Amino acid sequence: MSISSIISDPGSHVRDKSSGLGSGPSSFFSPIGCGSGCMVTEVTHESWFSRIVGSIKGIVIGGLLFLISFPLLFWNEGRAVRTAKGLKEGAGAVVRVNADAPDAANEGHFIHVSGKAHSSERLTDDAFAITLEGIRLHRHVEMYQWDEDEDRKTKKKLGGGTTTTTTYSYEKRWSDHLIDSADFKESGHNNPSQMPFQNHVAQAKDVVLGGFRLSHSLVNQIDLSEPLSFAKEALPESIRKHSVLRNDGPNGSPRLYWSANPKHASLPSVESVAADANDQTDEPEETDSNAGEVASQDDNFTTDAPQIGDVRIWFSKTPNTEVSVMAKQFGETFEPYRTQAGTELNMLALGVVSPAAMIARAEADNVILTWILRGAGVIMMFFGVMMGMKPLAALGDVIPLFGSIVAFGTTIVAAGIAISLSLVTIATAWIVYRPLLGIGLIVVAIAIIAFLVTRSKRKPEVLAPGVFEVVE
Repeated sequence: MSISSIISDPGSHVRDKSSGLGSGPSSFFSPIGCGSGCMVTEVTHESWFSRIVGSIKGIVIGGLLFLISFPLLFWNEGRAVRTAKGLKEGAGAVVRVNADAPDAANEGHFIHVSGKAHSSERLTDDAFAITLEGIRLHRHVEMYQWDEDEDRKTKKKLGGGTTTTTTYSYEKRWSDHLIDSADFKESGHNNPSQMPFQNHVAQAKDVVLGGFRLSHSLVNQIDLSEPLSFAKEALPESIRKHSVLRNDGPNGSPRLYWSANPKHASLPSVESVAADANDQTDEPEETDSNAGEVASQDDNFTTDAPQIGDVRIWFSKTPNTEVSVMAKQFGETFEPYRTQAGTELNMLALGVVSPAAMIARAEADNVILTWILRGAGVIMMFFGVMMGMKPLAALGDVIPLFGSIVAFGTTIVAAGIAISLSLVTIATAWIVYRPLLGIGLIVVAIAIIAFLVTRSKRKPEVLAPGVFEVVE
């Protein structure tokens, strides 16, 4: 978007900063009544000299990334091998037992047991007077707030400088955490300094599996969540008079809309709730056809858009459920099983799952994590090399086209260096942990490095005067 078009837009602000070192005086155009959808555009000019200085400073950060990537890659290979060996050991040592009562003969052994994880403990959310019997009670809270989005575009100029146009836009949205509006580029979009209610989890301390008692670490692995229904009439009076109930939560469950100023509070329409469902990260939402009827029972609320600071709350539960456990028997409970490879096995799966299936899942998770960490190591090394070579691209940007060519070349070189050195590092680790595979990988890495060195030293062939090369 050009500056002239921004200035003519009554819903936009413009700042223009320019200096030889990339900072300096600014001009500010402020229209009246900048609300939702408002855009603020800041134009910053950075000189060629400032870019070179900045790229030189970046060498330090790049060097750190480059150095950290080596131990990360090496450690990851060792971790992967130890985990695989530990799982193989566990598969051969596991003993399947009955959940009815612990057998002293299995004390200290790696056991597998399936059954219903159960707790008779009453879990309570005191603020909302909600009580249930189960494993976990979770209060979910979101507050309606301003949020800032940033769109940055940089253009190179002849002479090596750059012009950066940054557009800040502001929208209202529901968020499960407090958004600090003090960091916003544009003032006037103020969020509350704190949320009136916080997310809260109440978890049972005593969860049993037949004659066994589940450890806290195993209970934490029960990853099951179901929407919890509740009635507004059961809530405390201090909550009821500030809120309205709608059936627009996950899977049509009830969700409470609360406002500190109920006479001026606003309730989102069914359409806005449905559109906002795309921003949810928990579970797919369905809008209940009777949601409006529930809301209309409270005359303190209108049906317009919600206001900044309004809060919506819903609840979920983890009920008693079937689980399978693989861990070391320790009296009437469990603790992690220590393998000879130095790893610990302390696993829980939902449902009745065989030992072989649980081991297979853990092996698959190990492979996924190994590749994620490998990718992280290669990327860290790549950006480390890139930042180290960035001054070359900045020097070439005196002529933007030439600078782009240099930047492309350094990217290719950085990728080659990162991939080859990553392979060498992984291969070195494999020589320690997987000797046969490690030697083969080092051969491949050396071949890549040799190819890059050969290409970089190759000189064009110069023909003698009057001699022409015939190409057929």
